[in-house]
Amino acid sequence: MAPKLAGRHAACDIELAVRIRPGPEPVVTVTDAGAVQVGSETFTMQSSVVCGSDQVVAFDAMASRLVSRAQEGYSCTILAYGQTGSGKTHTMFGPPGCLTEAAVAAVGGGIPPTWGLFPRTVLTMMQLPGVEAGSVHASAVEVYHEHVFDLLDERNEISVGSTKPIGQKVGGVADIGGNDGRKVGAVNGVHPASCTCHKCFKGQEARKEAEKAARQAKAEAAIAARKSAAPRLRSAAAVVLGGPAMGAAGAAYAGASGSASAAAPLAPAEAFTTIGEKLLPLRGAEDVARFARTVEASRTAKSHNLNDRSSRSHCLVKVHLALSRSEGSRTRVTLLFVDLAGSERPKRTGVEGEAQAEAVSINSSLSALGRVVKALGSRQGEHVPYRDSTLTMLLRDSFGGKSCTSVVINVAGEAEHAEETVCSLRFGSRMSVVRNSPTVVIDSAADTERTTEGVQSALAICREQLAQMEAEGMGGGIPPTAPAHEVKMLQENLRKLKEEEREVKDCIIQIAEARGTGAGTTALEARLKSAREKVDIIGGVVGRQQTIERLWTLPKPAFKRKQNEVKQLEGQLTLMLGIGE
Repeated sequence: MAPKLAGRHAACDIELAVRIRPGPEPVVTVTDAGAVQVGSETFTMQSSVVCGSDQVVAFDAMASRLVSRAQEGYSCTILAYGQTGSGKTHTMFGPPGCLTEAAVAAVGGGIPPTWGLFPRTVLTMMQLPGVEAGSVHASAVEVYHEHVFDLLDERNEISVGSTKPIGQKVGGVADIGGNDGRKVGAVNGVHPASCTCHKCFKGQEARKEAEKAARQAKAEAAIAARKSAAPRLRSAAAVVLGGPAMGAAGAAYAGASGSASAAAPLAPAEAFTTIGEKLLPLRGAEDVARFARTVEASRTAKSHNLNDRSSRSHCLVKVHLALSRSEGSRTRVTLLFVDLAGSERPKRTGVEGEAQAEAVSINSSLSALGRVVKALGSRQGEHVPYRDSTLTMLLRDSFGGKSCTSVVINVAGEAEHAEETVCSLRFGSRMSVVRNSPTVVIDSAADTERTTEGVQSALAICREQLAQMEAEGMGGGIPPTAPAHEVKMLQENLRKLKEEEREVKDCIIQIAEARGTGAGTTALEARLKSAREKVDIIGGVVGRQQTIERLWTLPKPAFKRKQNEVKQLEGQLTLMLGIGE
């Protein structure tokens, strides 16, 4: 059944909040009217201002509105922005060592008072009526030097790409594919996205025509807006029937000119996604605590003059859940929590070498975000440079897309940080004029496109292709002809390296927990230093061994892409069926 427009919701601005880190002799003040003053500059764009470290107050001011929107079926984003050391990770997750099972037990299974926006929001959503049991799953990735790493899968590098149909359903469920289908390995009428048979070709041509019509309508709307000298706003968003895994053919979207209808659907705007990240089920507060600790231990961080544990990467945590609806259908909601790495000036932070290169990469990606915000805020139909960085691609839906977005500007109140504070607040002012078009996606029981059976069929095709590639030796690893004694040495070093990497993670978690309880960390820090030195030494040896062609071969890029595609399909199936580890 083709989807149809079922209702509209007004386009909305990004909501902005300011959180001021407490400190001695602050120069940042808040007026009775809620304006933030730094020297001679005054900022009034924010919807709320939070001073101090009370996490309950911060949640009520910054995230409670998004919880309500998520309960209505809208996907939401909460993003923390600010200079290094301004309290972004504290706001998003909480102080070091607070995310423990002991903290949960101390409050009788509730939400510990020191927990930040991510755990507090997730647990609040779990307690709401309508949230399906077992439907909450989460993934976590970091953007480091423009590459994306899975924080739940031993920092395995994953790819980012433009979303596209996994397969194309060109017949009914009973259609085994015929001659066209057999050529491309169709299963139950589902053809791979790369299929070039006549039916798929015709479908692709129809989508191209729809995209061309959408671009033309958008250009005409921009011209009309300029002629009337009135600011052009994005159209009201639509409630769409159909799952997010559906192909573009037959999908109805609200276009920029507001002229889309069920009879003449427009193609969706380009979207980007990570491919192949690991999903973990979240069933309660203990699962959330373990999840957050894993993220903290796996994320890249270093110490510098302004921050003892400065995040050197952007962290994106994505939570998926399903809401039951009265008519028997379900709404799938995505909550995205973004803890950005802080903007910094290397002269002030004192970083050198690798840390300085990290700072340059962080500032570059934040500058790309600034260009996207500037283009969206102009509302003149100009090109929006989402592709300028990995971060902006992954935030496509959060800025100018289909998500309800809330941005928290974290600032430090001391005089020495006044210049960076003003820069952060100015950036927040530009963000506040960006408009999104929130969209509810409803899965109807009558949907026949991209059903669970369709995803299972596409997964079967990909698994078969992956097995064939592995049989052809494209998976890399130790070749069967490698000398036995050298293989034994490499395997032993790989085992030692994994053990020491696990020791590093354990020490990081234990140090965080000890700091949270006020316990001493001297012995733990010595263990951590020793483990890191061993990781460097053994990792260097393993790296040299893996350069020997007779001993180690790298997986082919095509194999890695197919492997991530299989993981992506498995993740979609997990979300559809509500299963997990």
